[in-house]
Amino acid sequence: MAIDKQKDKSFSSILITIFIIALLISAGYHLNNFLKEKPPTSSTPNPEILSQDEIDTLSGKYCENRKSKIWHYPLIKFDNGIATTDIENSKLGSKLTKEDCKNTVDILNKIYSKEEVVNIVDQKYWLGMESMQVLYSVGLPSDVNTTVTKGLEHKQLVYTDGGFNFMFIYIENDKVTSWQN
Repeated sequence: MAIDKQKDKSFSSILITIFIIALLISAGYHLNNFLKEKPPTSSTPNPEILSQDEIDTLSGKYCENRKSKIWHYPLIKFDNGIATTDIENSKLGSKLTKEDCKNTVDILNKIYSKEEVVNIVDQKYWLGMESMQVLYSVGLPSDVNTTVTKGLEHKQLVYTDGGFNFMFIYIENDKVTSWQN
């Protein structure tokens, strides 16, 4: 009987080892893809802003990229030099109007660098991205899990298509630190 327990422990150890190796291989694969696919970003704001023609083109692309998405996207307002995100009146991607998209791109252009605006329009996300940029790029999450530890706030933005497909974006102190597809 002692031999059977020892075999069970050995078999369990082998399974755990295989599971850990699979996780490490998977993490390495995702890290390699991230390093290849990370959109270029700038740590200092780019003084170059979009031209009116570029805003018009990107506005159309902003709407088109979100048309078939099941997530809601916040609207943005700009009053007295202050940009305000309107989450309560967010719209489903297919319900965004040309005016909504043009207004969003125009105001994002006043706040962020040209490069960041293009990445948001293309629905990209990157390390160090602000949480508000995520909402305009990816949309409002299905759920948000928040953990506070030692003065740090960690958020897990959960995106789901209503089925078994999930994506998670992790934010610490208002900046994207990682994601999981």
